[in-house]
Amino acid sequence: SNPANDRAIFKESIVGLERLRQGATLTPAQDRAFRFCLARHYFWHLGYLSCWQKGERAAGLQAMRRGLAVTPGDLRMWKTYLASWTRTVLSRR
Repeated sequence: SNPANDRAIFKESIVGLERLRQGATLTPAQDRAFRFCLARHYFWHLGYLSCWQKGERAAGLQAMRRGLAVTPGDLRMWKTYLASWTRTVLSRR
């Protein structure tokens, strides 16, 4: 698949989810599930797969941070973010 197309699809998915979030009244359990889904889109789909792995490190890290802001307690995301950030910093040297 085309990376630019993938990125556009993921961005549109996030926009749709954000709009849905604004207009929805959710139970606490539904809100947790929704935030998990939104964070996964930001972090894994847009940040890691569509940007960071394709060489757009700054954009990838920014999207990963957005995902972490939605679900700050996700240790797997933190582990991947810190490893990605470290590789990015070390590659600049």
